Amino acid sequence: MLNPEQQAHLKTFRKMAHEKYSDATEQYPNVMSDVVLTRFLKARNFVPAKAMEQYMEYRTWLHEKKVNRMRTVAPDNTSKHKRLLAYALPGLDKEGHPVYIERLGACHMDTFVKLTNTTDYGTFQAWKKEQIFLKGEQQAERLGVPIYKHIQIVDLKGLNMSHRLGVSFVAEESRIEERFYPETVFKVFIVNPPWVFPALYKLVTPFIDADTQTKTEILSGDVESFGPRLLEFIDADQLPVEYGGVLDVEMPQPDHQALLEEKDAMSFEHVKVAAGRTEKVEITLDGPGLLSWFVRCDKTVDFSCDFSCSGQNHVIKEKERLAVSEGSFAADSGGVAVFTMDNSFSYLQGKTLQHCISFVAIGGAR
Repeated sequence: MLNPEQQAHLKTFRKMAHEKYSDATEQYPNVMSDVVLTRFLKARNFVPAKAMEQYMEYRTWLHEKKVNRMRTVAPDNTSKHKRLLAYALPGLDKEGHPVYIERLGACHMDTFVKLTNTTDYGTFQAWKKEQIFLKGEQQAERLGVPIYKHIQIVDLKGLNMSHRLGVSFVAEESRIEERFYPETVFKVFIVNPPWVFPALYKLVTPFIDADTQTKTEILSGDVESFGPRLLEFIDADQLPVEYGGVLDVEMPQPDHQALLEEKDAMSFEHVKVAAGRTEKVEITLDGPGLLSWFVRCDKTVDFSCDFSCSGQNHVIKEKERLAVSEGSFAADSGGVAVFTMDNSFSYLQGKTLQHCISFVAIGGAR
């Protein structure tokens, strides 16, 4: 419950939001509800101007990422990230919050960084948050109370020093959580921490929101040790057996090796980009269809893609420095797609890229 002063700040913030976005509520349902606005107010210590600044950033991000579509249409690479990560939404806690479990320790980080990048991973995280929200909203409708937070169990069994390669991904996930989904974490439990955990935790702590850190508990020992603590928050029939409950559910396992083998089996072409130089690959599309690509580099390169048709140029992929890029583009007409590999920022080191680009036309394939 908000006190009278906080309610006054909410009223001010609500007025600011409705004046700015009066014609956009239908495109993003519930985005201007008091529940959402209060989350941003709390995140900015109930200062309406600061809350509005963050909220405007959030609304821009909603539009750019097409987050409203994520509830019904999964973004590109969702199936790939599902295979790279082992996670589940098995049940609800005693207050109705969704319980999210991620087996971070089971993730093979050496393979992970070869098959994705922080931008694509961030989009997947947004999709995943929307799925958690949906489950919470369904429970809220049943209970008649707002539910917008979740409990997270992070299983570190299998964690090793190779996971240090994933620091940038943790940073991106934390950024999205803090900037666009503030005040949505109810509790975080870290279980099965191995001996390398303290060192790795020091690497990622600077990127984790201070409020989330205060809600985090590190539970050492086996399930007999940490299970009772989880059961204080989650009923046994909502918690998998391996975490101390009685819920008989098979937790997913990562599918790294098969996914890597599938990518290695693709027919790649090679491009060498000399130090300080830029190379382009042009693909002519004879008509409407789906253009897909998978590009990987031995180091990082500034990668982008544009599509030209009828004298107009469309940006398919904004320039981004990365080692892996995978995506697709639905072309409404014929034209020319130009993939740019820009190594002009590197004056000493040349790069070697592998790319597999395909185009499936309506009524045929290329």
